[in-house]
Amino acid sequence: MESSVLDKALQIAGLGIVGVFVFMAVFYLIILGLDKIFPYEKQKSLGKSNAIGDNADNDTED
Repeated sequence: MESSVLDKALQIAGLGIVGVFVFMAVFYLIILGLDKIFPYEKQKSLGKSNAIGDNADNDTED
């Protein structure tokens, strides 16, 4: 096996690994940007009642 073939294979593998890390970094930056545009807002607690329970209570009023 020639060393030039091994060198070429290592270059291709290295480019693949670098590509994966570049993609992960870009994806992380996209997530940070979306978090800045659409910040997390905690919803108000509904207590013990919820939408399903309220609908069930309304059905029994007849």
